[in-house]
Amino acid sequence: MNAFKWLLVVVLLAIIGGGGYWYYKNTLPTYGSEGTFEITVGLLEPKTNQPMADTPFYLVVTKDTETDPAFHKPLFGVTDSTGRAAKIVSKTQLNANDYVLVQKVGQGEYGKYFALLGTGNSIPLPNTDYVITGCGDIPEYKGVSNRQGYTVYYAANQACNIKMSINWGSTLDNLLH
Repeated sequence: MNAFKWLLVVVLLAIIGGGGYWYYKNTLPTYGSEGTFEITVGLLEPKTNQPMADTPFYLVVTKDTETDPAFHKPLFGVTDSTGRAAKIVSKTQLNANDYVLVQKVGQGEYGKYFALLGTGNSIPLPNTDYVITGCGDIPEYKGVSNRQGYTVYYAANQACNIKMSINWGSTLDNLLH
């Protein structure tokens, strides 16, 4: 009988531990703490618009009227198994132009993302092929800009000069000029 009690305790602890692991794996980070508006954001692959599961990301709120101190620093993380990145809590309703959510490539404390815009205007260039050449563990990255015209967040362990090449022939901007 005593062995049965111990077996029951072990099974119960395993269930509790499994539930805790499930909760941990299925809980998104919260970005921001002030406000009543909440939005869950996910990372999409630029070419296919499919969710990017288990992918490092960079997230920052860019809306000027949002004054939450949490938004002064970006949020870095990894998307969950369905491509969700975080829950943003804000004072005002946010739309896709009020934040930047992009894939993070490379490792290190130095990094930058870029906005690809049309010649002489501020119209974003989505689905534009580009190449970033820099330093670190990924010396060259070939990508496609997302719907807002953003590139990946390119990170490195040291400060260095980077170069970006854009295939202008693949852009709508090229057709307009």
